[in-house]
Amino acid sequence: MLLRGFSADALTYGYLMHGLCRMGQVDVARTLLNKILSPNIVLYNTLINGYVASGRFEEAKDLLYNSMVTAGYEPDAYPFNIMIDGLCNKAD
Repeated sequence: MLLRGFSADALTYGYLMHGLCRMGQVDVARTLLNKILSPNIVLYNTLINGYVASGRFEEAKDLLYNSMVTAGYEPDAYPFNIMIDGLCNKAD
């Protein structure tokens, strides 16, 4: 897409990151997030969900409290619900 002169928007990056996370490629999704000039809260939540789904809660917490807040986004209920749901499912 980029080679043909098209620019990707946040929705495109979101789909790519969601697919990568579903395939277990969370680290690749994180690298992609780091390359985006101005990621939005949806992209952060997508990656947090990917980490939680992979059982990588510390990295999800680090992304939530460090990267997301540093980027200027105040976490709302959604990322915390992702974390709580993942921790509850882990206890099963």
